[in-house]
Amino acid sequence: MNSSQKLLSVSHNIAAHASSGLSYIHPHIEELCKKAGISFVNINILDQNPYPAELADYAPLKHSLKGLHKKFIEILHKEGSTINEISAANVIIQFTIDVFGEYHENKCYAIIKATNGKEYSSNSK
Repeated sequence: MNSSQKLLSVSHNIAAHASSGLSYIHPHIEELCKKAGISFVNINILDQNPYPAELADYAPLKHSLKGLHKKFIEILHKEGSTINEISAANVIIQFTIDVFGEYHENKCYAIIKATNGKEYSSNSK
């Protein structure tokens, strides 16, 4: 598998993980986005502490997002890539808001930018 395919695979896999219940991000992230009045959040998964500044501090989510960073590194290594090949990596979670004001995950995707300037994006939903 060439490096483009590897990073596209990493992008897809981390987005799928972030969207799943295995990440333990949900429902915390929906609740905190609702409190902040925002309909999307951008998580910098290159950061060892990838907690978005616009969200109120909440320990369970902080722990889950640290786990998301670790999972990203794990997936990256499983694909035969290293952190040195990456200049940016973000997971974006977007929500729709229903007529009752409830938040529902609408889209979760990852964008990985390689040091050569190429971007790899995958949409898990």
